[in-house]
Amino acid sequence: MVDNDNNNRANTQPMRVTNAWSVVFASTLGLMVTQGPVMTFSFGVFLPSFESEFGWNRGQISLALTLTILSAAVVMPLAGRLLDGIGARRFALWALLIFGVSVMSLYFVPGRLALFYAWFVVIGVLAAGAAPGPFARAVSAWFDRKRGLALGLCMAGVGIGAAIMPLIARSATAAFGWRGAYVVIGCLILIVIPVLFWLFHNEPGDVGGYVDNDSTAESGNAQKQLPGMTRSEAFGQRTFWLLLAAFLIAAFTINGTTVHLVPLLLDRGVTFEAAAGTASFIGLALIFGRVLAGYLLDRVFAPYVAIGFLCGPILGMVILAQGGSGATAILSAALLGLGVGAEVDLIAYMASRYFGLRSFGEIYGYLFGVFIVGTGLGPLATGMAFDRMGDYSAIFIGFAVLLGLSCLLMLRLGHYPDYS
Repeated sequence: MVDNDNNNRANTQPMRVTNAWSVVFASTLGLMVTQGPVMTFSFGVFLPSFESEFGWNRGQISLALTLTILSAAVVMPLAGRLLDGIGARRFALWALLIFGVSVMSLYFVPGRLALFYAWFVVIGVLAAGAAPGPFARAVSAWFDRKRGLALGLCMAGVGIGAAIMPLIARSATAAFGWRGAYVVIGCLILIVIPVLFWLFHNEPGDVGGYVDNDSTAESGNAQKQLPGMTRSEAFGQRTFWLLLAAFLIAAFTINGTTVHLVPLLLDRGVTFEAAAGTASFIGLALIFGRVLAGYLLDRVFAPYVAIGFLCGPILGMVILAQGGSGATAILSAALLGLGVGAEVDLIAYMASRYFGLRSFGEIYGYLFGVFIVGTGLGPLATGMAFDRMGDYSAIFIGFAVLLGLSCLLMLRLGHYPDYS
């Protein structure tokens, strides 16, 4: 009966793609142009241009990124509730349209610091939907046994974006200035929307598809109510708060290091082109880290995977604190990329395994919202430390110690609940 119902749905919508891996491909493409690659990973490339044109110091400029990220974090749970209500497909299409236009508006950003901050706050609010949430929810609904790998491939889109956005930003800035570069990036975001319209769907039951592309498995192919906890039930779990704390620390320390990698290398005599090229290794490693983490998540208990991937950034921070440049800076960038790549995979995977898909959007919104709070506060702390001490070494050592605490919190997590 399930097969007949699915076939009828497929026949009434003949142009819809029903292969689960097509949803992964669309999600990967969409995540290449979300808030992380566009605003966070490319910000270090724009930072020297802001310094040159406006005369502000790095702490003042870094606060703009912090405000963008924090404003997005504040509305992330509300965006997650909306995601649960209208579905991942409609949510993603509208979110990217709004985000693309808001990025293009940076062409008009004024040179007054208060207005500069206000502009970035508004963009942060509008960017709240341009996050992994809708893509993670859809992919989790389309996959069960292969969910880790599917999420890893999907989230690799952020890594691809993180690798190419600094280079696009650098080339576009050289050709059109930093204002024109933001217009170019905004146009790239809008180009992705038609692909999502064709390939991206909420869950298998909507288009006659199958979980894991397995036509013999009935579970999940046409469910009326996805299994899992409500937000209130998740709040009552110790696991939820341990995850919040662990992801906050990881985001704070790793992103506090990566955003300042380009300025750090410039201070050590590296050319701008070489510094931007080194930063691109963060994205390249992020891609590999997300796919590898996804592969391992289908085979190894998730907290153990998390601890393994956090050891790399700890080493990378120590290397940079000791004066790393050239090849050692590239190694550090790769180690940092592995860590941040795995963490974003783990948020989606752990949210789906520990709390289910019933209120995935809202629960994920809280977890990812706290993650991006750390992403915003880390660069600010780093910039303020530099302005006070004129050096990055001490704070990188402190970050390494904090990241060790995140590993300890991961060890406190229990086993996954059974939602079958």
